[in-house]
Amino acid sequence: MSIAAPSSPYQAVINSEGTSLRHRPQATSSRQTPLPSLVPSQKPCQYLKARGANILQKLLAMATCSSHSKSMVVKMKEELSRMLPLTDTSTPSDSSPSSTSLPLSLLSCSTCQGHMIKPVCLPCGHSHCLSCTQRMADTQKQTITCSRCQEAHPRVPMGFESSRQPTFILQTVLFKHCPAEMSLCCEERERGNQFAQSNNFETALVHYNRALQTGFADHRVYSNMSRAYLALGSTEEALLNAEHCCILHPYWPKGHYRRGRAHSEMKKHKEATSAYLLSLYLGGGELQCVCQALDNLLSANKYSTADTQVLMESILSLTVQSFKEYNRLASSRPPVSLPLGDNGVDIGEFDCVLCAGLLFQPVTVPCGHSFCRDCLARLFDHSPYCPVCRASLGEMFIQHTQSSGQMCIDVTLESIIQHLFSTLYEEKKSVFVAERIRLSKIGITEDEPLPIFVCTMTFPAMTCPLHIFEPKYRLMMRRCIETNSRRFGMCTPLDRECNTYVDYGTVLFISSLEYTPDGRSLVTTVGERRFRVIERSTRDGYAVARIQFLSDEVDPDQESLDALQVEVYEHCNKWLQALPLFTRLMILQAMTTCPPNINDPPTSHDGPLWVWWFVNAMPVTVRSKLEFLQCTSLRERLRLLKEILPLPS
Repeated sequence: MSIAAPSSPYQAVINSEGTSLRHRPQATSSRQTPLPSLVPSQKPCQYLKARGANILQKLLAMATCSSHSKSMVVKMKEELSRMLPLTDTSTPSDSSPSSTSLPLSLLSCSTCQGHMIKPVCLPCGHSHCLSCTQRMADTQKQTITCSRCQEAHPRVPMGFESSRQPTFILQTVLFKHCPAEMSLCCEERERGNQFAQSNNFETALVHYNRALQTGFADHRVYSNMSRAYLALGSTEEALLNAEHCCILHPYWPKGHYRRGRAHSEMKKHKEATSAYLLSLYLGGGELQCVCQALDNLLSANKYSTADTQVLMESILSLTVQSFKEYNRLASSRPPVSLPLGDNGVDIGEFDCVLCAGLLFQPVTVPCGHSFCRDCLARLFDHSPYCPVCRASLGEMFIQHTQSSGQMCIDVTLESIIQHLFSTLYEEKKSVFVAERIRLSKIGITEDEPLPIFVCTMTFPAMTCPLHIFEPKYRLMMRRCIETNSRRFGMCTPLDRECNTYVDYGTVLFISSLEYTPDGRSLVTTVGERRFRVIERSTRDGYAVARIQFLSDEVDPDQESLDALQVEVYEHCNKWLQALPLFTRLMILQAMTTCPPNINDPPTSHDGPLWVWWFVNAMPVTVRSKLEFLQCTSLRERLRLLKEILPLPS
């Protein structure tokens, strides 16, 4: 589908009652707004000088807005949310997946809401034009605040000498498939912006009109023209261009702000209040502007308390009706899409260089390259550098460690991939979701292989702190957290040279995980159930095993077993009290207090918890403790415990 210009060359004017929009045909049959003779009431330099002289007065006026006007604005904004729920239909597009066309709305900037020029993705996942990120930058704080989510990011990424680079894949798509009229319109608009920045508004208007002559409809051009005409004192032309901007994109707050500025200069305070209020409601205006316009309206006319309520209702009615009319006109425009040709785009342009497959949950790093989120997380287990250009990815590495691997997805890139390759992407998504559901059952059922951490011996209900630094175990911990199973097995090594482990172990539950700045993690785990290894294998470098859970056998003589528990518990406590004070304090500090109540009912699988507490504390070899772990008779464990722990003579 080709680029579409506005369906009719009209200009719109809203009357003071807000009842309708009347359309005024342009003086020329072309799509451009004709450049009027530049004879404002003042010369440009005089006009700008006069405006500069009044800046302080205007700022003081904004700062001293009456509390009455502020409360009125807050009430009107709340009422607008009820009367005018926001559902953005201002950029109609063919939402059905297609490989031969790309809706231009998918390439829209989160700030200016036009198609992006040199798209840059921030760490939050939202993309903006490079020039928009530069305008959003706070040079004093050295940050960039995303206009969409209000999250602040470093202006210069960690390890970089300059700002963020444009997204390479999106740049390639725009370079290959951007129509000539769209490129020319962007070039002329940028030239006009350069002249406007130096206050040369006459020359800026020449370039803005050339941008319109290309036939490509860009609401940003009309917004900039409105600003230029206002600076030159041509308020009528400023208003007409601001209204045309709102017709092209009624959900863009800045367009309504431009309308408010023009109405304010024309002393139409009611219309200015309505426009500023709508800009504020859409998320881009300033409260001071609305309050100042409302104060001007209240001071120009003496309103009683009853009249004030009528005035608020009138402003709200004007705001709602004008917005609905703008939205109706915008919805009547045909969809705007980038034509991709009969063959569409090459799927290879959207491949991840790490897995060589279609990007899934793409993350764009500061150097402009994109990777699957899981692939990038695995890369960080080994190196914090881009595998394509070797740029430092310290910023993304910190985000990865602080959020357990959940780096923000590039929203724009993912939407484009879903549109162009919907079937393949949905297949990958289905496989991903099914895998997560399957892995979430790890450690709960015997159906799924259990990841095995080969390190030490642990027991049910006992705490086991771990320091994770090996890449394979970083991957294991991350998968346990991401799948929400939070479980893995712990086994003692049998032969470290052969990397084998014993046949019995304990399922551990991750109760807390804390990342260090260099990617290591401090993990606190608690033992849950014992298991026996049935079959060994490996997955991505770490051991996994099919297991069988162990449960204690039912003792036929429960009464004598209860008596034995009392006897052994007293025996073990005497052993503990007989230890040197320093040794006893070290044990209690490492393991907390022993469970005191021997009459607690035994757990369903592993017997009383105090038995495992003493097994964990007693000074014997790992092989001796392994006998307790594999034993499924509580009576036998009590007998072994009494034999091993000697009492002082």
